[in-house]
Amino acid sequence: MRTIPAMVDMRRTLAEKEEAAERMQPTAATQNDYPYGLCISLSQDELKKLGLEDEEVEVGDMIHLHCMAEVTSVSKSDNQQMGPQCRVELQITHIAAEDEEEENEQEEPQKRAYF
Repeated sequence: MRTIPAMVDMRRTLAEKEEAAERMQPTAATQNDYPYGLCISLSQDELKKLGLEDEEVEVGDMIHLHCMAEVTSVSKSDNQQMGPQCRVELQITHIAAEDEEEENEQEEPQKRAYF
């Protein structure tokens, strides 16, 4: 049975924020805790595909994507043209990653044993 790698907290340390601040000029205190690019948005269509009803998603909820993400924004609207719509912003806080080739190599001997 394959195990999922341990999740790593992606929050930047004060030293990392200070280093980035030197490159970008803002002070460490005004920077976000997480690096740019770790925030994603899911629209009504993506929420539906994932089986998440917009009524169930609230700011502060944690959602497991093979990473952990905090809901930072929920935007809902309803108009005659588009009907009900929902958009959710997620801040990825922890990620588990593995090399897909290594994973496939580990699983290959197990597959051969069954055939």
